[in-house]
Amino acid sequence: MTAMTSKYVDMMIEKYGESVTIQAPDMVSQTTKAIIQPLRKKGGSYYADAGSDLGIIDDSCFLYIGKKDVRLDLYPFGTTVIAESEKYVLKKAHKVNVGENIVHIWGIIQRYNGEDG
Repeated sequence: MTAMTSKYVDMMIEKYGESVTIQAPDMVSQTTKAIIQPLRKKGGSYYADAGSDLGIIDDSCFLYIGKKDVRLDLYPFGTTVIAESEKYVLKKAHKVNVGENIVHIWGIIQRYNGEDG
């Protein structure tokens, strides 16, 4: 069941995702596919740890859904995610498991404004 779930998620990301490059200082850049969509607020729960220094969140936050083989959750805060049309900065990321198996990587990224990490 878990292998099937993971395979299905990978197929969806491959089909509907866009190419992205993950870059962080002192780490090897990786290119993969990910689905990036505007983050929709539901009771503030998605924004719990992704606020700015002032605690204000605007519409510049996006949801990142990526393949399990590129572990964005192991990259440091401020890592750059470069898509074809936009540049983002990593605010937080987590692995999503079914049992003990990683299915995909979930993250919150924010549009790069030239002053970010």
